[in-house]
Amino acid sequence: MLAARRDYENARAMIATIDSASRHRADVARTAAAVILALPDSAYLTSLEVNGAASGTLTAAAPRANDLIQALDRSGAIISPHLASQQGDRFTVRFGSDSAR
Repeated sequence: MLAARRDYENARAMIATIDSASRHRADVARTAAAVILALPDSAYLTSLEVNGAASGTLTAAAPRANDLIQALDRSGAIISPHLASQQGDRFTVRFGSDSAR
């Protein structure tokens, strides 16, 4: 009886993990789509990292980083975007409630 109970609890935990991962993938896909739609024509996204708290980092290239950050902020695609680093026309933007300004 104890073995069956343990197997049942393990199966419940596994299902909860799979469910959580599915929700996270959907959140990442929605965020990626919103970011891509918000990009000015002169910019392109090179990477996007989103964690479960709707915070993360993106790297992009554009003639003017501030134009991209303003476009992202206006669109609401991500929360509190700010320039983390820049090298020429390539830059990193951090976003979300837990990203330090």
